[in-house]
Amino acid sequence: MRKRTGQKDLVRAAVTRFATACLTCQSLVRHKDALKHLFISDEWKGSNLSKIEAGKKVEETVFVVPFWNPVEDFIRASKPLIVVLRIVDGDERPAMPEVYVAMEEAKKKIREHLAHKERLWKKIISIIGRRWECQMERPLYGAVLFLNPGKFFMFKENENGELIANLHISLVDVMTRLVVDPVIQDKITLQIDDYRYSKGCFGRDMAIRQRTTINPSK
Repeated sequence: MRKRTGQKDLVRAAVTRFATACLTCQSLVRHKDALKHLFISDEWKGSNLSKIEAGKKVEETVFVVPFWNPVEDFIRASKPLIVVLRIVDGDERPAMPEVYVAMEEAKKKIREHLAHKERLWKKIISIIGRRWECQMERPLYGAVLFLNPGKFFMFKENENGELIANLHISLVDVMTRLVVDPVIQDKITLQIDDYRYSKGCFGRDMAIRQRTTINPSK
């Protein structure tokens, strides 16, 4: 096997179990032809492994299409998630909005990569959604992303209406907890609408131009 794969290992160890599975599947697909040639070689036919049940099962698996198709689908779905993991596991601790944006981009890529298999990508997105809501979904995170114009209007321009609506709800939830005065709440609500729809001072050329150049925390 090593002779045919250029001395490469099929199993690619990584920090997380998910990354290990992803890299190993990529390695399998990369060396698919080499593996097939291995199992039709004289070396394999003369090996004791080719005569035992486990060896026969592996040989059969390598040559059947139903094995490779799910492996390739897994790679298409997992590559975007690996990008998110790299951001989270990087040397610098990312801000929550950055992770939020990365995850939205990952889901978009998964839909694109598996566009021909709608049922599959919907199932994957559903699993991601359940995990996200359980571990990461907090109104405060959504409120922070809503108030980051460089990120918020990027989603708005991409017509991600459902996400924008959810972020708006998160901001309202946080605002009603932190601000108890109904009069101030009403003023903030009007300003939120102006901000979301780029009205008033938020619709000026300077405000639009500076969405990505000024730190939203300033």
